[in-house]
Amino acid sequence: MIRQFNTEVQLKRPGREFPVLFCFFLSEIFAGFLKNFLNAPLHTVVCRRLCYNRNDQGIQGGIKMAVSSIKVYFQSDLEWVWDVVTSLEDTAWRSDISKVEAIDDRRFIEYTTDGYATTFTVTGEELYRRWEFDMENDNMRGHWTGIFTRKGEGTEVEFTEDVTAKKFFAKPFVKGYLKKQQALYVKDLRKALQDE
Repeated sequence: MIRQFNTEVQLKRPGREFPVLFCFFLSEIFAGFLKNFLNAPLHTVVCRRLCYNRNDQGIQGGIKMAVSSIKVYFQSDLEWVWDVVTSLEDTAWRSDISKVEAIDDRRFIEYTTDGYATTFTVTGEELYRRWEFDMENDNMRGHWTGIFTRKGEGTEVEFTEDVTAKKFFAKPFVKGYLKKQQALYVKDLRKALQDE
């Protein structure tokens, strides 16, 4: 299970304690650079990066992945929602992409309206229940999971993305970007389903 960071400062490293004062000292050094870019308290951010147990789940190369999840209810039936989300042929409803190119049964490439390509590899599929894939481009790598549940006459979906930025300067902005993209995706999907 991938765990999100909470706002508590975590101070353990395997086998030793990491001095709190050193974390605060470093946060002061980087304060001028970071204060305009991060929403979290600076000392918390620095301690998260330097003091977090690197053997914990969700850590890749010592850096925690950004995880964002959104749960939404649609009045449309489950089969229709599934078909719209998983179709690689009918993607005109997506306002953020220009086209999708299928490579084979498991891989496809999405191109943004600016022509930027992201490669997707399907890693799991349970019909009308679950769809998963890995994704990667020049800036990030990650995993997407969609859970589909029938709720009465409608459908509840939960989309979760966990992403690691490849470029250091982009790491503080990843989670905010994911939330923005998820909100846009849901908005577009609601229009496609005529569920407004």
